[in-house]
Amino acid sequence: TLKSEKPVITKVHPHMPAANAGLKVSDQITHINNFTVRDLNLYQLANRLRGQLHSKVIVRVYRPTEDRHLNAVMKRTYIVPPTVSTEIDNNIGYIKISSFNQATAASLAEELRKIRRTSSKPIKGLIIDLRGNPGGLLKQSVKVANLVLTNGKIVSTRGRHPDSLRNYKASGSDLANGWPIVVLVDGKSASASEIVAAALQDQRRAVVVGTSSFGKGTIQTVIRLPNDGEINLTWSRFIAPSGYALHGLGVRPAVCTSRLSGSPQQALEQFITNLSEARAAHTSWRSVSIDRNKARKALRDTCISEQRKTVLEKEIARILLTTPGLYSQAIELSDTETKFVN
Repeated sequence: TLKSEKPVITKVHPHMPAANAGLKVSDQITHINNFTVRDLNLYQLANRLRGQLHSKVIVRVYRPTEDRHLNAVMKRTYIVPPTVSTEIDNNIGYIKISSFNQATAASLAEELRKIRRTSSKPIKGLIIDLRGNPGGLLKQSVKVANLVLTNGKIVSTRGRHPDSLRNYKASGSDLANGWPIVVLVDGKSASASEIVAAALQDQRRAVVVGTSSFGKGTIQTVIRLPNDGEINLTWSRFIAPSGYALHGLGVRPAVCTSRLSGSPQQALEQFITNLSEARAAHTSWRSVSIDRNKARKALRDTCISEQRKTVLEKEIARILLTTPGLYSQAIELSDTETKFVN
């Protein structure tokens, strides 16, 4: 970022070129390949840093904490940003997935194995936070769901062309060891995030907490044109295991936190009070036709889509994971008859 018009490093990814070269957070970049970066904007700065794969770049920085300048020689490489981070608090695993790239499923698998290997006490459950996750690669979402599902449908795709008809089924070994799971979603959880949330909810493997997700449930193919333009062709829809089309609807949480700012206990009391209404909404959610736009909007209004960054959802998840009776009530909302909507 730019601070007082000086480019300052705000994050250094472990095991990547910058970290290997010894660069640190708060270092101020002064030169790239012996050229000053004075008056460059962030776009121009990024272009100077980028280059041919395996080529070298010399970055000169000023380190305020040591009041000195130093040079870092780095070999450019293909960066796959880390998308999975974990922590354990009071025997509950918290996993944040920020997006779905080529390494997401492998990273999650390693983190789950690490939790199983290093936890000194029995794990009470997992929180998988997909809030703000815009999605990413379809196959990665399928692999992520497959890490905690042993059988059943994950997602289907439906379109007009025969090649668009796909069924993805689980065949994993449940690296989560059967632990109860709570998935957090919000209005910015989209696409691949919604596939994972819907699959775990419909297979009764997780309780979903938060607001209605974004509702991006289509697959696009990019077609390049002779004039170097592109056409984005939408040719297929995602269908959740219980049969509803995700596009324009999203995933409805079992415990809705829309417009809530109180305590987690108040949210759960509201959940218990409105259990019959929530059950009816979930049943309708799974049976509404894709072409009934007004009905789908009315369903979304039963749990309004919002961006959520508060700790309320995490605290609700902790209570659910440590209160088996409440968790059972919430997961029962997923017990609906499977029905495909064409």
